[in-house]
Amino acid sequence: MEKFRSDVQGLRAIAVASVVVYHAFPDLIPGGFAGVDIFFVISGFLISGIVHREIAEGRFSLADFYRKRVRRIFPALFVMLLAVLALGWALLPPNGYKILARNAVAAAVFLSNVDFYRTMGYFAPQAELQPLLHTWSLAVEEQFYLVFPPLLWLLMRRVRGAGLTPVLILALLALLALSQWGIGWSASAAYFLLPFRAFELMMGVVAALAVLPARPLPERLRQGLALAGLALIGASFWGLDKLTPFPGIRAVPATLGCAAMLYLGRGAPTLAGRLISGAPFLWLGAISYSLYLWHWPVFACLRIWSQPFEVPVVAMAGAVAVSVLLGYLSWRFVEEPFRHLPVARVALLRQGAAAMAVCAGLGLAIYLAEGVPQRFSPRVLAMFAAEADSSPARHCAQSNNARMPYARTCVLGAEGARPRLAIWGDSHGGELAKAMADLMAPEGRALRQVTALGCPPVAGVAFSGGNCQGGNDEALAALEADAEIETVLLTANRNQYRARTADAEFEAGFAASVARLRAAGKRVVVLGQIPVMGFDPPLAVGLAAASGQDPGRVGIARAGYEAGAAQWHGFLQDLVARQGIELVLPAGAMCRGDLCPAHVEGEGVLYFDRSHPTMAAARLLAEQILEQLRAPAPRPLPALALGASL
Repeated sequence: MEKFRSDVQGLRAIAVASVVVYHAFPDLIPGGFAGVDIFFVISGFLISGIVHREIAEGRFSLADFYRKRVRRIFPALFVMLLAVLALGWALLPPNGYKILARNAVAAAVFLSNVDFYRTMGYFAPQAELQPLLHTWSLAVEEQFYLVFPPLLWLLMRRVRGAGLTPVLILALLALLALSQWGIGWSASAAYFLLPFRAFELMMGVVAALAVLPARPLPERLRQGLALAGLALIGASFWGLDKLTPFPGIRAVPATLGCAAMLYLGRGAPTLAGRLISGAPFLWLGAISYSLYLWHWPVFACLRIWSQPFEVPVVAMAGAVAVSVLLGYLSWRFVEEPFRHLPVARVALLRQGAAAMAVCAGLGLAIYLAEGVPQRFSPRVLAMFAAEADSSPARHCAQSNNARMPYARTCVLGAEGARPRLAIWGDSHGGELAKAMADLMAPEGRALRQVTALGCPPVAGVAFSGGNCQGGNDEALAALEADAEIETVLLTANRNQYRARTADAEFEAGFAASVARLRAAGKRVVVLGQIPVMGFDPPLAVGLAAASGQDPGRVGIARAGYEAGAAQWHGFLQDLVARQGIELVLPAGAMCRGDLCPAHVEGEGVLYFDRSHPTMAAARLLAEQILEQLRAPAPRPLPALALGASL
């Protein structure tokens, strides 16, 4: 049994190492996030084995079970939560600190997964800057253990011995099918919520409770299957990536491989187990829980502190080392002392409830205090507040999964005016539409906004994750048929779609959209690629100002932006010559000299997230575009840059 425990520690070591390396250097192990799934399997295996044995022996106590969970999980978790709240005071703007406080409340009551499911939407703050994002997996586990022990107790009253195995396997298969279905229903729900993750814990349950065959497997077959399980884990680490729909069947190789190693190692050691049972594996496995707790806050805080720059490799390697040190200290001085407390003689449930109340209460106080904005000056607060400087007509931006009929799309501008201009495109057209409409309204004019999140105006091309193709087909046909629309402005964040479709396919679809609009007699204007910051601009600008730096120097190099957009802009220049369109290049309004800044004095922060312009920036773009549109449309039309630099 001691040898088998070393196998478990080895698997824990593999799981935590894969997660830490993936979060630090995702290119090294693109599927390293599957380490969390391995943790789920191990947890299901160990806990179900203990509960099953105690129920069979007639000594199971639900209260004692939860006392042991408190003793195991709470001390290190709540020390980490309090430390992160303290760091947030120094690092985060008011809204970010408010979000962190809400996350801490959710983590304290083990509802983080629900919290992140509800808030990790299209415009949610970047995941890598949320220090408590990793607590979703703890919530999944604890929710599972609220329902699993009573269900197993009820099941064992009716089914004994080998009869338990088929019931558990059927439950596993049903939960796997549910997870696979969930990906199509809601990718976010499938990732975060217990019903869609429960099959992974059940994989461990089956490995622990399935009755071994009466005739043992041939030794060579047993050893070979265990090695195959280890290979499946490795294949997942390098066969998955962040674009893989997950979990569902794509989580099976890693979880099945882990379950196979656990099942096959129950009776006797395996070669696969020995390969991961060396001293480094055992040490890393021992601190795996604390290391998991600490690594993500360290990485997130480093990334926040480094805004607007990418974290250097050396700094990230140092963060890994710091995480390991904190993980060891947490294991040695927090986990271990509490682990040996006697369950029967310590009021663990009351102490656990008190810890939850203290942490949740502190988080709630920060949340109700709106993130304690008094920590910053009014000027800095105004910069942070730019994250909310988006279109007040956000309801006009359609979801790619819920496209509205053309007749119901928003008409913005002068009340009662018939729109002669339509803005068709993805989310980069949202703020621009409102800004242009505001400028057009005093002139008695209006425009129609036909924008959908994540759907560029590309005819005949399907994009993953929504109904872009069907919605685009309907929008294009409606624009062609709408005799009132004289001009169509097209917007697309071309950079966003490079991983989703080939350049040739995208460009062919875009050219087809332009050709059909031109054939319908429409004047077509295309907005080129808006500079994309690659960091959180309100956060970076505000932190720069708070530390006494020049916020006007926060941005990206203009040369880098133009090089990255060269292919797309070259293609659009060709359309100028062939199709008679007008091309508006955003650099004139969005860049100054050799820099495309995230902040311009007198105007404010130009982006509310990595790529979407604030209303302040949208007004700059709108002024220049409307000035161009007031001029007669030449035939053919040359490419036109947006005005002079600011």
